[in-house]
Amino acid sequence: MGTRTLQDFGYAFNGDGQLRNTVTGGPFNFMVRAEDMSYNQAHYEALGAAVTEHIITILKNDLNFVELSLPVDAKPGEVTSKVFASADYFSSEDPLLVLVPGSNIEVGQWARKIVINDNLNSGSMIEYIRKAKSLNWQILILNNNENTKLDQNGKEQYIRGSWTPEDHVLYVWDEFISKSRSKAIAFVAHSFGAHCTMNLFKNRDSNMMERVAGIAFTDAAMMSPKPWLKADQINWIKQHTKNWVRGTTLDEKNESAEEYLVVPSVSAGHIDHSYTTVTAIESVFSFLSKQIILKNK
Repeated sequence: MGTRTLQDFGYAFNGDGQLRNTVTGGPFNFMVRAEDMSYNQAHYEALGAAVTEHIITILKNDLNFVELSLPVDAKPGEVTSKVFASADYFSSEDPLLVLVPGSNIEVGQWARKIVINDNLNSGSMIEYIRKAKSLNWQILILNNNENTKLDQNGKEQYIRGSWTPEDHVLYVWDEFISKSRSKAIAFVAHSFGAHCTMNLFKNRDSNMMERVAGIAFTDAAMMSPKPWLKADQINWIKQHTKNWVRGTTLDEKNESAEEYLVVPSVSAGHIDHSYTTVTAIESVFSFLSKQIILKNK
């Protein structure tokens, strides 16, 4: 039996991207059964799966993305995962934007709670995708939190190459990103996605320093990389990365975050961790656009 649709739950997104009850017109209501919290949570998770399928449909049908299966050499019956790429990803030399979500987030989203309770376009990656498309950039959407799947016998199996979120990012770099024809690669990585991206840098530093124009972290959730960083790596990070952290005034410098992470840090213009990617979008693209121009000189 397939995943239930939004319509099965009695919900739909309106023209403004807000999830609304198709009968009452009201917003999402978590309390389906007042005294059964386990049921309510299960209902929320099932609705979340329907939201993910809805977003994947938008990616494929409206935004012209293609689904790439991994591992790339999967054997018959082997469990697989997927990432999503611009239609001409393999042939284009245009700048490439790689989008890396935080922990426990489904593909194509920054924050499920924003998608369900606020707005589809902001909580998903759609606004970033449309902005990148307007600049003629290619886009690759990572799926670092899909690490296991049920096999044909209903047994949970780890996905080869994507055993962990960190492994997924490494695998996608080796098989897709590094093989891109793009002359300038950029990243946006939210929360734990920043940790995965910094782990990529730790393991592929020379390749990244050669190919990557800029990395935008949004409220990065990671340990300080100071213990393993070398002088040339520190210099590269200071020139090519920026972290938008929680704070009320957009682009206000945050010296304490920068001191801990080495990464230059500024305010995202919001005090809620989940919204930092949303509110920082214009500043993020301004930074990455400048980095790409410098890379292409």
